Amino acid sequence: MVRIPMLFTCTKSEEYNQKTMEEALKKVEEMEANLGGTEILKPLKHIYRQPSIPNQPRQLFVFTDGEVGNTKEVINLVKQNSASHRCFSFGIGEGASSALINGLAKEGGGHAQFITGADRMQPKVMQSLRFALQPAVVDVSVKWDLPSGVSVTALSPPIAALFQGQRSLVYAQFTGQSSEASEGCVTVAYSLAGHPSQTQLHFSLKPAEDSGLTVHRLAARTVIRSLEMEVREPGGQEDAGGQKKVVELSVQSGVSSVFTAFIAVNKSNSEAIQGPLLRRRIPTPKRHRTQNACCSGGMRACKVLRAPYLMRRPVMSFYSALGSQMSP
Repeated sequence: MVRIPMLFTCTKSEEYNQKTMEEALKKVEEMEANLGGTEILKPLKHIYRQPSIPNQPRQLFVFTDGEVGNTKEVINLVKQNSASHRCFSFGIGEGASSALINGLAKEGGGHAQFITGADRMQPKVMQSLRFALQPAVVDVSVKWDLPSGVSVTALSPPIAALFQGQRSLVYAQFTGQSSEASEGCVTVAYSLAGHPSQTQLHFSLKPAEDSGLTVHRLAARTVIRSLEMEVREPGGQEDAGGQKKVVELSVQSGVSSVFTAFIAVNKSNSEAIQGPLLRRRIPTPKRHRTQNACCSGGMRACKVLRAPYLMRRPVMSFYSALGSQMSP
C-alpha cells in the first residue's frame, strides 16, 4: 500500500498474513483526506523501482476519485512496465477520470472498474481480485487472410488481455473488391498460461442486404472512443487535429462524442418555420461550462460550441423552433 507523502511497507513487498493485514487496516484508519490534489505518477515510479518477488507476478491496484494533469505520462509509465505486472484500476465517484482509469487498465493488462452512485465497492474489488489470481489470455494477435484486391483496416485497439468471463469485439473495415473469391479468413492467436493457441473463422465478403448500419455505428463508436483518449495532451490542452477527426466521424456516423451532441427538433408541424429561434435556459452543475448547440432538420449529431469562460450560473442552451408555444 502506497500513500504520498507517507509510504507503508515501502522497502519491499510483504507476505499477506494476519499481522500484515492488521497493520494495513490500522494505517488506513489513520489516513485523512488532507494531501490536496491527486498524485499518481510519483508513487507508481516508487513501486516500479522495488524488486518483485521471484515467480510472483506483481498485481497493482490503483484507486482514485479524481483526475490528474499528466494522464498520458502516467499511462505511458504503466505501459513501459507492463511486462512485469498487471494494473487494475478503480474510479470512485463521478469525478474520476475515465481516460485515466481505462488507460491504466488497458496498458497494464488489467481490468477497469467504476464505482458510482449506490454501487458497493466490495463486489467490484473482489471481481478484479479474482481476475488477478487467474491466468489471463495474453499476446493476442489478429491476422486477416483476404483475396487479392481486398484490404483491411483495423478499427479496434489491440487487445492487451482477456480474463475469464470477459469478451472483446474486434472491428475492421474492408475496402476494394475481388472476383476471385467471396470468402475471407481471420486467425486469432493468443497465449493462455504459457500455452500458445489459435482460432480461425471463415466469413463471407458479401454483405447481407438487410444488415443495416448497426455494426457500422458500433465500429465508429470504437474509433471515436479511441480518438477521444488520444486528443487530450499533457496540461489539459486538446489536440485540434484529433478533435476535428472526432467531430467529422461523429457527424458522418451519427454517433455522439465528447465534442458533439444530439439535439431533438420538433417536426410535427409541416409549415415553414417563421420568426427567430427561441432559447431555453436549463441550469446545469456549476463545474460544467456553458454549452451552446444549434441544429435543425431532425435528430442528428451537431458540434457543441463551448463558452470560453465559466459563468457564475452556467446554463445549457437549447434552441427550439416551436414559436410562441415556448417562452424563453
